[in-house]
Amino acid sequence: MKKSALPIIAASMLLASCGGAVSTLSREEESWPIPTPTSSSTLSQKSSVPAPETSEKDVEQSDKEHISEAPIEEVSSEISQEAPKEATVADLNSDLSNFIPLYMTKLASFKSYKSVTKGSTKATVLFIETTQTIDVTSIKGEYCYLKNESHGAGDSVHEAYFHGGNALVKNLNEEQFSKVAMNDYLNSYGVNPYGYNIEGYSINGDAITSISKSATETNAFEIVFDNEKATNNVRIQMKAFGSLDDYPVFSNIKVTIHVQENFAPIKYVVEANYNAKRFGIDTACQQKYDVTFSDFDSNPEIPNLSEIRAQYEF
Repeated sequence: MKKSALPIIAASMLLASCGGAVSTLSREEESWPIPTPTSSSTLSQKSSVPAPETSEKDVEQSDKEHISEAPIEEVSSEISQEAPKEATVADLNSDLSNFIPLYMTKLASFKSYKSVTKGSTKATVLFIETTQTIDVTSIKGEYCYLKNESHGAGDSVHEAYFHGGNALVKNLNEEQFSKVAMNDYLNSYGVNPYGYNIEGYSINGDAITSISKSATETNAFEIVFDNEKATNNVRIQMKAFGSLDDYPVFSNIKVTIHVQENFAPIKYVVEANYNAKRFGIDTACQQKYDVTFSDFDSNPEIPNLSEIRAQYEF
């Protein structure tokens, strides 16, 4: 759940060699709007559908509880009442302005699924290039699970279980999991793996600059994100995971989403360029990874869940 990471869930694991300081960037809250998938809109509305008015407390509570079973079910039910029962790519507007609502509606409708992320980040420092692997497993269900690993010039491992508004978290070289409130997890790591985002990138407001259909592949949609407006929470996560001196600066972000006819996800192809600083050294990073989805509504097995529940009363 790349996720993710992720976070991107996958994107944030990036380079242990690009790594930090105490985060000061404030996390951008997410809330699940109620889409109106068949309505036309301008490009700036592609990534945003008006949400009901809520107080700051309501938004925080909604975001924090999206990991638990009940909020996920409520969201899925609420969205399905507004969307077609089985929307297909044929329902897309000519300007693709309703792609994000239709896609996110379908994704939210699944009570469980699994995603696996594989890829790498190439970092260049003083003409020396190193490669860092990206390996992420994310599972959504009654209990949700995330394991985000990166190996190469440095190693980084982040493992977490989510349930009932709480998270169990363990990072590299830690023997025990720590139990934290979901809100504290989000403040520390930025990205909600199962929130209203795509690989941690914001899809609200004008965070998306363009959406286009692939000229070479069927049912593949290329989304270009704004380098600043889409990356607030991802930058928090990347700084935390990579121990960076400061927040990374993006210069290019593109996610290609491959879907079935009914908008169920097949895979993402994520490409991003950014600069990161660690130990005072600037590093140019080029990232590419795939996120593959499977096991929809089949309750995929979560590693060691019985032991975790027993040991931590989770």
